[in-house]
Amino acid sequence: LFGKSEEFLALPQGKLTGKVLTELVLKKFSQLEPLAQSIVLAVDQEYIQPENILTITSATEIAIIPPLSGG
Repeated sequence: LFGKSEEFLALPQGKLTGKVLTELVLKKFSQLEPLAQSIVLAVDQEYIQPENILTITSATEIAIIPPLSGG
């Protein structure tokens, strides 16, 4: 999405919801806003839902999964 294999994002450490994490990612990467309803986030290689309670540390990996299509 950004022409980079990785990007670092300063996040508050501790617990937050999947919804809050998504909002923080969209705030940092505003070019994703048009895709907000289509992207999925994964934390430490597991897809997340808005209601998930996540523990964020300095070692947490967050992946932005672009819209997928298939059949």
